[in-house]
Amino acid sequence: MESSSCRFCGVPVNAAEAAALTRKQTELDNAIGHARTIKLMLPPVLVLIPLVGIVLNPFWATILAVVAEVMCVRWLITFRNVRTPEVGRLRMHVAVISFLTIAVLAIFLVVISGLILLIRLR
Repeated sequence: MESSSCRFCGVPVNAAEAAALTRKQTELDNAIGHARTIKLMLPPVLVLIPLVGIVLNPFWATILAVVAEVMCVRWLITFRNVRTPEVGRLRMHVAVISFLTIAVLAIFLVVISGLILLIRLR
């Protein structure tokens, strides 16, 4: 084991422990940064899902929802081992956003299907 001292205070530092702590801190920073991106980006996407479906096509609304879901699920899987209170709160936020994305898409598709059915029955 290598041991050196801090250049600022002179306290002995174990290089292996320092490297492990650096990896953990980097993973924590990445988890927080990516979750904040999801939290900022996906609420407007929840509004865009029905708008895109109405203006363009329900297919594009579905694609938009799938992209949002993939982002949420990827984050939840990638950072599942990060255990801090802040990441725990962010995990709940991302899970709620994921659920809301599915709910918005499902409601939109049911409404659109109902409208199409009403138009065809007339």
